[in-house]
Amino acid sequence: MIFYFYSYEGDGSELRGEPTDPALELEIWRPGIAKILPPGVSDRSYAVWWLFHHLRVFRGREYSVVLARVGGALVHRTGLFPPYFRFPFMAREDLQIGDVWTAPEFRRRGIASAALRLALVTCARPGRRIWYIVAEDNTASIRTAEKIGMQRVGVGERTRRLGVGLLGAYRITSPTSPSAGSPRE
Repeated sequence: MIFYFYSYEGDGSELRGEPTDPALELEIWRPGIAKILPPGVSDRSYAVWWLFHHLRVFRGREYSVVLARVGGALVHRTGLFPPYFRFPFMAREDLQIGDVWTAPEFRRRGIASAALRLALVTCARPGRRIWYIVAEDNTASIRTAEKIGMQRVGVGERTRRLGVGLLGAYRITSPTSPSAGSPRE
């Protein structure tokens, strides 16, 4: 499968703005010793990421999740992940946006864009690149990344390690700009 690699390297100031839907409630959840899963999220992979955070598998301490609710019901989540072995191209200060999900009945309403905007505004700073990796056939995610102002910086693949996909890594095979995919550590 082919993946597109997007990144954002601004300070977030040009992204400020409120969601167009006044019923949309956005928050950023951060893990704690007893805060394993974000409220309303039942996906057990978040327990693994909680472990990665507390065991310091992540090379940074900024693992968090943007949650979007309408009328108190969870309708969207966007994960923010520090670098770890699956993303060897990331510099120590970088973040990767992943595990983006929107409830089917709430898609095409700008919720993912609002959550992505909040993530970038909150986490962007000089010298940091925020990554977004999307399968080439996921046109909705591609549109969202480009709409919010992220730039496509490469095309790549997900590799397998020891024959296991979960141990593999994402790799940029064709940068689309001179600095794409080059670590800045």
